[in-house]
Amino acid sequence: TACAYGAAEPMFGGQKTSVQAIVQRALDSCDRDFRQDLVRSVVLAGGTAMLPGFSQRLRHELGKSLPQDVHRQLELVTDPSRKYSAWIGGSMFASMSTFQHVLVTKQEFEEGRADLHGLVARKSW
Repeated sequence: TACAYGAAEPMFGGQKTSVQAIVQRALDSCDRDFRQDLVRSVVLAGGTAMLPGFSQRLRHELGKSLPQDVHRQLELVTDPSRKYSAWIGGSMFASMSTFQHVLVTKQEFEEGRADLHGLVARKSW
């Protein structure tokens, strides 16, 4: 139960949008030859991953959907600085020379406000 792990129930309750379903889809979308390596290094990042009991609950829920031999190999990587990992990754990306190609200026944002999805798609690909 949520009380046993301390993690919020809504994150684990939905069939398609639960955390464990998202992890399962990510693993399933990868080539079968790489899945075994990937399951040994599932990285939990961001402030939500800092919730008490989050990694234990995720491990428990994945145990219900992963094959037993795969679940035994499951390794959830939890870095103490994971609260800042999104910011750190963003700052690293912004410092790369390729960032200038995907940068959305204020003017582009204002002009493309009606179709932000299209604007992001054009800049990203």
